[in-house]
Amino acid sequence: VSGGTYGIEAQGEYDTLTVTATGTVTGATAAGILASTSSRSNGLTVSAVDVSGGTDGINARHRGAGSTIVTATGTVSGANGDGIYAFNDSGASTDLTVSAADVTASARGIFARNNGSGDTSVTTTGTVTSTGSAGIVIRDTSTGTDVTLSAADVSGYGKGINARSFGTGALSVTATGTVNGNTSDGIYARNTNAASTNLTISAAGVTGGDSGIRATNYGSG
Repeated sequence: VSGGTYGIEAQGEYDTLTVTATGTVTGATAAGILASTSSRSNGLTVSAVDVSGGTDGINARHRGAGSTIVTATGTVSGANGDGIYAFNDSGASTDLTVSAADVTASARGIFARNNGSGDTSVTTTGTVTSTGSAGIVIRDTSTGTDVTLSAADVSGYGKGINARSFGTGALSVTATGTVNGNTSDGIYARNTNAASTNLTISAAGVTGGDSGIRATNYGSG
């Protein structure tokens, strides 16, 4: 699937919006896949293989109830934006889950933000690279619960991994490969809420232009 603007543009007004692409998706001047929902919707699911966009690779924004799931098993690239942008943009939403293999972007490799009341999870099995910002950004709000990031190799122009929890659960960061933050921290992890619990980091090789690993826990764990 290819388009002069978007590769796939999908809008969900009611129920759950599901976008499935089993081949290569290309958006020449905009996102490879743009999937967005209204406040009346009940969920958003995007499943893809290889995706490239002139801006974001995959842009998934859910404004309704229920969960958001983004899965990419191949290579995702955002030429002038984020590789994967996943946003639960409603207090009525619940879990946000992103699973990817290889991701490259000029902005953030993966940006996952959950304004809902559930868990936030990002899992990557390949290499995530940003040439202009952080490799992976994951965060929730005060209504969130657990924030979990599991990655292999991550490289960011700024931070390699930027993980922030503002909710009431635990924050966990696991990196089995090499993590590099070129001009900032390799791994930055912060539990901001006093009602949160544990902050756990497990890493193999980490380098940073500032700190290799910077961790702050204001929680009880």
